[in-house]
Amino acid sequence: MARTSRVEHANDRSKDKQSSSAQLFGEIANSASRQAGRAPIFVAAVALVLIWAVTGPLFEFSDTWQLVINTGTTIVTFLMVFLIQNSQNRDGASVAEASQYLLYLLLGIVAHLHAPLSRSF
Repeated sequence: MARTSRVEHANDRSKDKQSSSAQLFGEIANSASRQAGRAPIFVAAVALVLIWAVTGPLFEFSDTWQLVINTGTTIVTFLMVFLIQNSQNRDGASVAEASQYLLYLLLGIVAHLHAPLSRSF
C-alpha cells in the first residue's frame, strides 16, 4: 500500500505543476468534447448546412456564399483537432495509470504466492 500512496502523491504533484492556462484549457476542452458529441449539436450542424444550401439560389451560388461554408467548416475542423488530441491524451494517461496499478497488483500477488514456496526449500 505504501507504493500506491507514493504513486498518488506523485500524481498530485504533477497536477499541481499544471499552469492555470493549462487547467483552463483542460476544463474548456472537457466541456466542449461533451457538448460536441450530443445529438442537439449534430442537429444544429445539419440545420446550418441545410440553411446554407437553401440560401444558394438567393445568393446566386456566389463565391462568397461558398466561402461562408468553406471557412466555417475549416475553422470547426481546426478546433476539433485540438479537442480530439486532448481527449486522446487523457484517455492514454488513464490507460497508462490503470495499467501501472494492475501491474503493481500482479507483482504483489506473484510476490505473495512466491514467498511461501521460497521458504519451504
